[in-house]
Amino acid sequence: MSRFRLEMSYLHVALGCSVVACSSDEIGARGAPTTSSSAGAAAGCSHGGGTNGRDANASESSGGGGSAALPDAASEASLSDDVALGPPPDFGPNVLVFDASMPMATIQSQIDAVRDKQRGYPAHEFADTRYAYFFKPGQYRLDVWVEYYMQVLGLGALPDDVTITGAVRSKPDNGTIALVNFWRAVENLAVIPTEDDNVEVWAVSQGTSLRRAHVKGAIHLSDQNGWSSGGFIADTKIDDVIDSGTQQQFFTRNTDLSTWRDGNFNHYALAFVGDVGAPAMNWPRVSYSVVDKTPVIREKPYLYIDKDGNYFVRVPVLKTDSQGPSWSGSTIPAGRSITTGRFHVAKPGVDSAATLNAALAQGKHLLFTPGIYPRVSLSGGGVNATARKGVWSVS
Repeated sequence: MSRFRLEMSYLHVALGCSVVACSSDEIGARGAPTTSSSAGAAAGCSHGGGTNGRDANASESSGGGGSAALPDAASEASLSDDVALGPPPDFGPNVLVFDASMPMATIQSQIDAVRDKQRGYPAHEFADTRYAYFFKPGQYRLDVWVEYYMQVLGLGALPDDVTITGAVRSKPDNGTIALVNFWRAVENLAVIPTEDDNVEVWAVSQGTSLRRAHVKGAIHLSDQNGWSSGGFIADTKIDDVIDSGTQQQFFTRNTDLSTWRDGNFNHYALAFVGDVGAPAMNWPRVSYSVVDKTPVIREKPYLYIDKDGNYFVRVPVLKTDSQGPSWSGSTIPAGRSITTGRFHVAKPGVDSAATLNAALAQGKHLLFTPGIYPRVSLSGGGVNATARKGVWSVS
Protein backbone atom coordinates (compact mmCIF):
# COMPACT_ATOMS: atom_id res chain seq x y z
CA MET A 1 0.00 0.00 0.00
CA SER A 2 1.19 3.50 -0.71
CA ARG A 3 2.05 5.88 2.07
CA PHE A 4 0.88 9.49 2.05
CA ARG A 5 2.65 12.33 3.79
CA LEU A 6 1.63 15.97 3.98
CA GLU A 7 3.89 18.60 5.52
CA MET A 8 3.13 22.26 6.14
CA SER A 9 4.85 24.91 8.18
CA TYR A 10 1.46 26.45 8.90
CA LEU A 11 -1.99 25.32 7.88
CA HIS A 12 -4.33 28.31 7.67
CA VAL A 13 -7.91 27.08 7.63
CA ALA A 14 -10.48 29.67 6.69
CA LEU A 15 -13.25 27.20 5.92
CA GLY A 16 -15.69 25.38 8.13
CA CYS A 17 -15.46 21.92 6.59
CA SER A 18 -11.95 22.42 5.36
CA VAL A 19 -10.17 19.14 5.04
CA VAL A 20 -11.74 15.78 4.48
CA ALA A 21 -8.95 13.29 5.04
CA CYS A 22 -9.29 9.57 4.59
CA SER A 23 -8.14 6.66 6.68
CA SER A 24 -6.73 3.63 4.90
CA ASP A 25 -9.67 1.31 5.62
CA GLU A 26 -11.99 3.52 3.51
CA ILE A 27 -10.07 3.45 0.31
CA GLY A 28 -9.16 0.03 -0.98
CA ALA A 29 -7.21 -0.04 -4.21
CA ARG A 30 -8.33 3.12 -5.96
CA GLY A 31 -5.29 4.58 -7.61
CA ALA A 32 -1.96 5.99 -6.69
CA PRO A 33 -1.69 9.11 -4.55
CA THR A 34 -0.84 12.56 -5.71
CA THR A 35 1.44 14.38 -3.30
CA SER A 36 2.43 17.96 -2.76
CA SER A 37 4.55 19.92 -0.34
CA SER A 38 2.52 23.04 -1.09
CA ALA A 39 0.76 24.82 1.74
CA GLY A 40 -2.41 24.65 -0.31
CA ALA A 41 -2.55 20.86 -0.33
CA ALA A 42 -4.88 18.70 1.70
CA ALA A 43 -5.18 15.05 2.57
CA GLY A 44 -8.36 13.32 1.52
CA CYS A 45 -10.20 10.21 0.40
CA SER A 46 -10.35 9.01 -3.14
CA HIS A 47 -14.05 9.62 -2.70
CA GLY A 48 -13.24 13.07 -1.34
CA GLY A 49 -13.30 16.38 -3.13
CA GLY A 50 -10.91 17.83 -5.42
CA THR A 51 -9.56 14.82 -6.26
CA ASN A 52 -7.99 12.11 -8.29
CA GLY A 53 -10.33 13.52 -10.92
CA ARG A 54 -8.48 16.84 -10.65
CA ASP A 55 -10.77 19.74 -9.93
CA ALA A 56 -10.44 22.16 -12.82
CA ASN A 57 -10.01 25.05 -10.38
CA ALA A 58 -6.24 24.99 -10.20
CA SER A 59 -6.21 28.64 -9.12
CA GLU A 60 -7.82 27.81 -5.78
CA SER A 61 -5.01 25.61 -4.61
CA SER A 62 -1.33 25.65 -5.27
CA GLY A 63 -1.12 21.89 -4.69
CA GLY A 64 -1.06 19.06 -7.00
CA GLY A 65 1.98 17.48 -8.59
CA GLY A 66 1.86 13.96 -9.92
CA SER A 67 -0.94 11.96 -11.46
CA ALA A 68 -3.47 9.38 -10.34
CA ALA A 69 -5.52 6.59 -11.80
CA LEU A 70 -9.26 7.17 -11.88
CA PRO A 71 -11.30 5.14 -9.39
CA ASP A 72 -13.43 2.34 -10.73
CA ALA A 73 -17.05 3.49 -11.16
CA ALA A 74 -18.46 0.14 -10.09
CA SER A 75 -16.52 0.17 -6.83
CA GLU A 76 -17.79 3.68 -6.10
CA ALA A 77 -21.39 2.63 -6.74
CA SER A 78 -21.00 -0.24 -4.29
CA LEU A 79 -20.41 2.13 -1.37
CA SER A 80 -23.58 2.71 0.64
CA ASP A 81 -24.58 5.68 2.80
CA ASP A 82 -23.67 5.61 6.48
CA VAL A 83 -26.19 5.59 9.27
CA ALA A 84 -25.92 8.38 11.83
CA LEU A 85 -23.30 7.82 14.51
CA GLY A 86 -22.83 9.90 17.64
CA PRO A 87 -24.00 13.38 18.61
CA PRO A 88 -23.60 16.50 16.45
CA PRO A 89 -19.96 17.59 16.25
CA ASP A 90 -18.54 20.36 18.40
CA PHE A 91 -17.26 22.76 15.76
CA GLY A 92 -15.75 25.16 18.29
CA PRO A 93 -16.26 28.87 18.99
CA ASN A 94 -15.44 30.15 15.51
CA VAL A 95 -18.30 28.31 13.82
CA LEU A 96 -21.68 29.97 14.30
CA VAL A 97 -24.61 27.61 13.67
CA PHE A 98 -27.94 29.26 12.87
CA ASP A 99 -31.47 27.89 12.78
CA ALA A 100 -34.33 29.51 10.88
CA SER A 101 -36.44 29.44 14.06
CA MET A 102 -34.10 31.99 15.67
CA PRO A 103 -35.13 35.66 15.49
CA MET A 104 -33.59 37.18 12.37
CA ALA A 105 -32.50 40.23 14.37
CA THR A 106 -30.49 37.97 16.71
CA ILE A 107 -28.74 36.27 13.80
CA GLN A 108 -28.06 39.61 12.09
CA SER A 109 -26.54 40.99 15.26
CA GLN A 110 -24.18 38.02 15.58
CA ILE A 111 -23.01 38.09 11.98
CA ASP A 112 -22.56 41.86 12.10
CA ALA A 113 -20.31 41.44 15.15
CA VAL A 114 -18.13 38.95 13.26
CA ARG A 115 -18.07 41.21 10.23
CA ASP A 116 -16.72 44.05 12.35
CA LYS A 117 -13.89 41.77 13.52
CA GLN A 118 -12.93 40.59 10.01
CA ARG A 119 -13.40 43.63 7.82
CA GLY A 120 -10.91 46.27 6.84
CA TYR A 121 -7.83 46.55 4.69
CA PRO A 122 -4.96 46.31 5.49
CA ALA A 123 -5.63 45.52 9.15
CA HIS A 124 -7.32 42.16 8.53
CA GLU A 125 -5.82 41.05 5.24
CA PHE A 126 -3.35 38.89 7.15
CA ALA A 127 -5.21 38.53 10.44
CA ASP A 128 -5.18 35.33 12.48
CA THR A 129 -8.92 34.93 13.08
CA ARG A 130 -11.16 32.75 10.92
CA TYR A 131 -14.92 32.21 11.05
CA ALA A 132 -17.63 30.11 9.43
CA TYR A 133 -21.41 30.47 9.45
CA PHE A 134 -23.51 27.30 9.22
CA PHE A 135 -27.15 27.81 8.25
CA LYS A 136 -29.53 24.93 8.93
CA PRO A 137 -32.27 24.33 6.33
CA GLY A 138 -34.93 27.00 6.26
CA GLN A 139 -35.80 30.51 5.07
CA TYR A 140 -33.81 33.52 6.30
CA ARG A 141 -34.04 37.30 5.80
CA LEU A 142 -30.52 38.61 6.34
CA ASP A 143 -27.75 40.80 4.99
CA VAL A 144 -24.67 38.58 5.14
CA TRP A 145 -21.40 40.35 4.41
CA VAL A 146 -18.54 37.98 3.64
CA GLU A 147 -15.23 39.42 4.79
CA TYR A 148 -11.65 38.17 5.16
CA TYR A 149 -11.24 34.54 6.26
CA MET A 150 -14.94 33.77 6.33
CA GLN A 151 -17.04 30.98 4.87
CA VAL A 152 -20.82 30.91 4.65
CA LEU A 153 -22.28 27.40 4.43
CA GLY A 154 -25.78 26.05 3.98
CA LEU A 155 -26.43 22.73 5.72
CA GLY A 156 -29.07 21.43 3.33
CA ALA A 157 -28.83 18.40 1.09
CA LEU A 158 -29.54 20.81 -1.79
CA PRO A 159 -28.71 24.53 -2.18
CA ASP A 160 -32.38 25.56 -2.17
CA ASP A 161 -32.84 23.97 1.27
CA VAL A 162 -31.25 27.11 2.73
CA THR A 163 -32.59 30.32 1.17
CA ILE A 164 -31.42 33.75 2.29
CA THR A 165 -33.53 36.69 1.15
CA GLY A 166 -31.49 39.89 1.30
CA ALA A 167 -27.83 39.41 0.44
CA VAL A 168 -24.81 37.17 0.80
CA ARG A 169 -22.33 39.63 -0.61
CA SER A 170 -18.70 40.59 -0.92
CA LYS A 171 -18.10 44.32 -1.33
CA PRO A 172 -15.07 46.55 -0.80
CA ASP A 173 -14.76 48.05 2.66
CA ASN A 174 -13.56 51.36 1.25
CA GLY A 175 -15.12 52.72 -1.90
CA THR A 176 -15.64 50.34 -4.82
CA ILE A 177 -12.15 48.91 -5.37
CA ALA A 178 -12.17 45.14 -4.74
CA LEU A 179 -8.56 44.35 -5.64
CA VAL A 180 -7.82 43.05 -2.12
CA ASN A 181 -11.09 41.17 -1.51
CA PHE A 182 -9.34 37.84 -0.94
CA TRP A 183 -9.93 34.68 1.14
CA ARG A 184 -13.68 34.20 1.47
CA ALA A 185 -16.17 31.56 0.34
CA VAL A 186 -19.87 30.78 0.04
CA GLU A 187 -21.38 27.38 -0.71
CA ASN A 188 -24.48 25.22 -0.68
CA LEU A 189 -27.22 27.83 -0.35
CA ALA A 190 -29.63 29.97 -2.34
CA VAL A 191 -29.86 33.74 -2.21
CA ILE A 192 -32.68 36.02 -3.32
CA PRO A 193 -30.97 39.42 -3.70
CA THR A 194 -32.91 42.42 -2.42
CA GLU A 195 -29.96 44.72 -1.66
CA ASP A 196 -27.87 46.67 -4.20
CA ASP A 197 -30.84 47.21 -6.53
CA ASN A 198 -31.81 43.54 -6.24
CA VAL A 199 -28.42 42.32 -7.44
CA GLU A 200 -26.08 39.86 -5.77
CA VAL A 201 -22.71 41.64 -5.57
CA TRP A 202 -19.75 39.26 -5.50
CA ALA A 203 -16.84 41.68 -5.91
CA VAL A 204 -13.74 39.58 -5.26
CA SER A 205 -10.15 39.15 -6.34
CA GLN A 206 -8.70 35.64 -6.10
CA GLY A 207 -8.49 33.18 -3.24
CA THR A 208 -12.30 32.99 -3.22
CA SER A 209 -15.08 30.66 -4.24
CA LEU A 210 -18.82 30.69 -4.83
CA ARG A 211 -19.69 27.04 -5.06
CA ARG A 212 -22.83 24.93 -5.23
CA ALA A 213 -25.07 27.97 -4.96
CA HIS A 214 -28.33 29.20 -6.49
CA VAL A 215 -28.51 32.91 -7.21
CA LYS A 216 -32.21 33.62 -7.70
CA GLY A 217 -31.61 36.84 -9.57
CA ALA A 218 -28.70 38.72 -11.14
CA ILE A 219 -25.10 38.79 -9.97
CA HIS A 220 -22.34 41.35 -10.56
CA LEU A 221 -18.69 40.39 -10.20
CA SER A 222 -17.56 43.92 -9.34
CA ASP A 223 -19.04 46.76 -7.34
CA GLN A 224 -20.19 49.72 -9.40
CA ASN A 225 -17.39 49.00 -11.87
CA GLY A 226 -14.67 49.45 -9.27
CA TRP A 227 -11.55 47.42 -10.02
CA SER A 228 -11.66 43.65 -9.39
CA SER A 229 -9.30 40.85 -10.33
CA GLY A 230 -10.13 37.18 -10.23
CA GLY A 231 -12.44 34.61 -8.72
CA PHE A 232 -14.02 31.17 -9.06
CA ILE A 233 -17.62 29.97 -9.37
CA ALA A 234 -18.53 26.28 -9.68
CA ASP A 235 -21.53 23.95 -9.54
CA THR A 236 -23.84 26.97 -9.40
CA LYS A 237 -27.02 28.22 -11.07
CA ILE A 238 -27.60 31.89 -11.92
CA ASP A 239 -31.23 32.68 -12.74
CA ASP A 240 -30.66 36.10 -14.32
CA VAL A 241 -27.75 38.06 -15.77
CA ILE A 242 -24.18 37.49 -14.62
CA ASP A 243 -22.22 40.67 -15.29
CA SER A 244 -18.44 40.32 -15.42
CA GLY A 245 -17.93 43.99 -14.61
CA THR A 246 -14.25 44.87 -14.31
CA GLN A 247 -12.95 41.36 -13.66
CA GLN A 248 -9.53 41.03 -15.27
CA GLN A 249 -9.63 37.24 -14.99
CA PHE A 250 -12.27 34.83 -13.74
CA PHE A 251 -13.03 31.11 -13.88
CA THR A 252 -16.46 29.47 -13.94
CA ARG A 253 -16.97 25.71 -14.06
CA ASN A 254 -20.09 23.55 -14.35
CA THR A 255 -22.31 26.55 -13.82
CA ASP A 256 -25.61 27.55 -15.45
CA LEU A 257 -24.77 31.13 -16.37
CA SER A 258 -28.20 31.98 -17.79
CA THR A 259 -27.14 35.23 -19.51
CA TRP A 260 -23.48 36.25 -19.52
CA ARG A 261 -22.91 39.98 -19.89
CA ASP A 262 -19.49 41.30 -20.69
CA GLY A 263 -18.60 44.30 -18.58
CA ASN A 264 -16.84 45.89 -21.57
CA PHE A 265 -13.55 45.78 -19.71
CA ASN A 266 -10.18 44.80 -21.14
CA HIS A 267 -10.23 41.27 -19.72
CA TYR A 268 -6.96 39.39 -19.55
CA ALA A 269 -8.42 35.89 -19.21
CA LEU A 270 -11.94 34.62 -18.61
CA ALA A 271 -12.23 30.81 -18.57
CA PHE A 272 -15.39 28.72 -18.86
CA VAL A 273 -15.34 24.94 -18.44
CA GLY A 274 -18.47 22.78 -18.56
CA ASP A 275 -20.79 25.78 -18.28
CA VAL A 276 -24.30 26.24 -19.64
CA GLY A 277 -24.70 29.58 -21.41
CA ALA A 278 -20.99 30.34 -21.77
CA PRO A 279 -20.14 33.05 -24.29
CA ALA A 280 -18.59 32.14 -27.60
CA MET A 281 -14.84 32.38 -27.97
CA ASN A 282 -13.84 35.42 -29.97
CA TRP A 283 -10.06 35.73 -29.96
CA PRO A 284 -8.32 38.10 -29.98
CA ARG A 285 -11.05 40.70 -29.45
CA VAL A 286 -12.22 39.12 -26.20
CA SER A 287 -10.04 36.90 -24.00
CA TYR A 288 -12.51 34.05 -23.53
CA SER A 289 -11.36 30.45 -23.17
CA VAL A 290 -14.29 28.04 -23.42
CA VAL A 291 -14.32 24.28 -22.92
CA ASP A 292 -17.76 22.82 -23.62
CA LYS A 293 -17.59 19.94 -21.13
CA THR A 294 -15.52 19.22 -18.05
CA PRO A 295 -13.49 16.11 -18.90
CA VAL A 296 -13.16 14.71 -15.37
CA ILE A 297 -14.40 16.17 -12.08
CA ARG A 298 -15.48 15.26 -8.59
CA GLU A 299 -17.30 18.10 -6.88
CA LYS A 300 -16.15 19.17 -3.44
CA PRO A 301 -17.68 17.20 -0.55
CA TYR A 302 -20.15 19.17 1.53
CA LEU A 303 -21.51 19.09 5.04
CA TYR A 304 -25.26 18.70 5.58
CA ILE A 305 -27.80 17.61 8.18
CA ASP A 306 -30.74 15.26 7.79
CA LYS A 307 -34.29 15.78 9.07
CA ASP A 308 -33.29 14.43 12.48
CA GLY A 309 -30.38 16.85 12.88
CA ASN A 310 -27.64 14.30 12.16
CA TYR A 311 -24.55 15.62 10.40
CA PHE A 312 -23.07 13.96 7.32
CA VAL A 313 -20.45 14.72 4.70
CA ARG A 314 -21.75 14.09 1.19
CA VAL A 315 -19.06 12.91 -1.21
CA PRO A 316 -20.11 13.26 -4.87
CA VAL A 317 -19.10 10.63 -7.41
CA LEU A 318 -16.54 11.18 -10.11
CA LYS A 319 -18.03 12.51 -13.37
CA THR A 320 -16.74 12.61 -16.92
CA ASP A 321 -17.75 14.92 -19.78
CA SER A 322 -20.12 16.89 -17.57
CA GLN A 323 -21.85 20.18 -18.20
CA GLY A 324 -23.83 22.36 -15.80
CA PRO A 325 -24.40 21.95 -12.05
CA SER A 326 -24.41 18.55 -10.39
CA TRP A 327 -27.76 19.27 -8.74
CA SER A 328 -31.16 20.36 -10.00
CA GLY A 329 -34.58 20.78 -8.42
CA SER A 330 -34.99 18.04 -5.84
CA THR A 331 -32.28 15.81 -7.28
CA ILE A 332 -29.39 15.18 -4.92
CA PRO A 333 -26.15 14.42 -6.79
CA ALA A 334 -25.04 10.82 -6.86
CA GLY A 335 -22.54 10.06 -4.16
CA ARG A 336 -22.09 8.72 -0.68
CA SER A 337 -22.94 10.19 2.74
CA ILE A 338 -20.44 9.64 5.56
CA THR A 339 -21.53 10.28 9.15
CA THR A 340 -19.51 12.87 11.03
CA GLY A 341 -19.29 10.28 13.80
CA ARG A 342 -16.45 8.82 11.76
CA PHE A 343 -14.56 12.12 11.69
CA HIS A 344 -12.07 13.62 14.07
CA VAL A 345 -13.05 17.29 14.27
CA ALA A 346 -9.80 19.22 14.54
CA LYS A 347 -9.57 22.49 16.45
CA PRO A 348 -6.78 25.09 16.41
CA GLY A 349 -4.83 25.33 19.63
CA VAL A 350 -5.97 21.85 20.58
CA ASP A 351 -4.85 19.53 17.81
CA SER A 352 -1.31 18.87 16.69
CA ALA A 353 0.35 16.59 14.18
CA ALA A 354 0.40 13.92 16.91
CA THR A 355 -3.34 14.01 17.61
CA LEU A 356 -4.24 14.20 13.92
CA ASN A 357 -2.02 11.28 12.97
CA ALA A 358 -3.38 9.29 15.90
CA ALA A 359 -6.91 9.89 14.62
CA LEU A 360 -5.92 8.71 11.14
CA ALA A 361 -4.30 5.63 12.62
CA GLN A 362 -7.60 4.85 14.40
CA GLY A 363 -9.44 4.91 11.08
CA LYS A 364 -10.95 8.40 11.45
CA HIS A 365 -11.47 10.97 8.73
CA LEU A 366 -10.39 14.54 9.50
CA LEU A 367 -12.50 17.69 9.47
CA PHE A 368 -10.68 20.93 10.26
CA THR A 369 -12.52 23.81 11.89
CA PRO A 370 -11.43 27.42 11.20
CA GLY A 371 -8.04 28.42 12.52
CA ILE A 372 -4.29 28.12 12.12
CA TYR A 373 -2.55 24.80 12.72
CA PRO A 374 1.22 25.28 13.19
CA ARG A 375 3.76 22.74 11.97
CA VAL A 376 1.32 20.25 10.50
CA SER A 377 2.77 16.97 9.29
CA LEU A 378 0.28 14.23 8.43
CA SER A 379 1.30 10.68 7.61
CA GLY A 380 -1.36 8.18 6.58
CA GLY A 381 0.04 4.65 6.57
CA GLY A 382 -1.62 2.84 3.70
CA VAL A 383 -3.48 5.88 2.43
CA ASN A 384 -3.82 5.16 -1.25
CA ALA A 385 -5.43 8.33 -2.62
CA THR A 386 -5.39 12.01 -1.85
CA ALA A 387 -7.39 15.13 -2.51
CA ARG A 388 -5.89 18.56 -2.81
CA LYS A 389 -9.00 20.71 -2.39
CA GLY A 390 -10.46 22.13 0.77
CA VAL A 391 -7.71 24.25 2.34
CA TRP A 392 -6.93 27.92 1.99
CA SER A 393 -3.43 29.02 2.88
CA VAL A 394 -1.76 32.38 3.20
CA SER A 395 1.65 31.08 4.29
